[in-house]
Amino acid sequence: MKPVKLDVHTHTIMSGHAFGTLDEMVRSAAQKGLEVYGITEHGPMMEGVLCKPIYYSCLDFVPREQYGMRLLLGCELNIIDDKGSVDLDKTHINKLDIRLAGIHANKIGRFNELGSVKYNTDAYMSVIMNPDIDIITHPDAVDADYDELCRAAMEHETFLEINNNSLRLLRIRPHAKENIVRLLKIAKELKMDVILGSDAHYMAGIGKMDMLEPLLAELEFPESQIINYRPQEFMEFIERKRSRRADTGR
Repeated sequence: MKPVKLDVHTHTIMSGHAFGTLDEMVRSAAQKGLEVYGITEHGPMMEGVLCKPIYYSCLDFVPREQYGMRLLLGCELNIIDDKGSVDLDKTHINKLDIRLAGIHANKIGRFNELGSVKYNTDAYMSVIMNPDIDIITHPDAVDADYDELCRAAMEHETFLEINNNSLRLLRIRPHAKENIVRLLKIAKELKMDVILGSDAHYMAGIGKMDMLEPLLAELEFPESQIINYRPQEFMEFIERKRSRRADTGR
């Protein structure tokens, strides 16, 4: 597997359980040869998170071109119910370069005890259809109807992430591997693009897809369906999402 050119799901110390500063993470991403790099702190309902909503109001202070690399600053929002509610309001979401959303099995609402397949599917579907959201993170974390999610993701042009860290976290995501395999098989059949996410919480993990590499090879998943190798196309996707949101008046 050749090195990726894009990694937009990473965290700094501001997420409360990560270990690199913003500058340390950015410099490391540039040294690894990334062309587009994203820092997406956990939403405010995540236990221990340090960045409150005001943090996202001040993102303009940070240059978006650093070390010859494009920097995207955003948030990994928490999906908190089956209606697709997330833990930042629109005012703060509008400040984000990139918008991720995922279900986290911690002390957040319903998902302290994971919901049924229908409940989880409804939650994901509502967020997939939300033009504010670009990427669904680690949809493998809870059981869902992946055929339905993939078809909706294609229709609404929302990426489903294949998360490298999920395969390290099987103690808390026990079905992650089988769910990733199911999702990749459906995506391959539908010729649907996916995005790989390192979910790095320290500099060494940026751009690292070591846990996914054997699985992608085993399934013979085409590199042509992995957007991480096409950073310019990804940026065009972000621009389309913002334009679509403007056109709908949302």
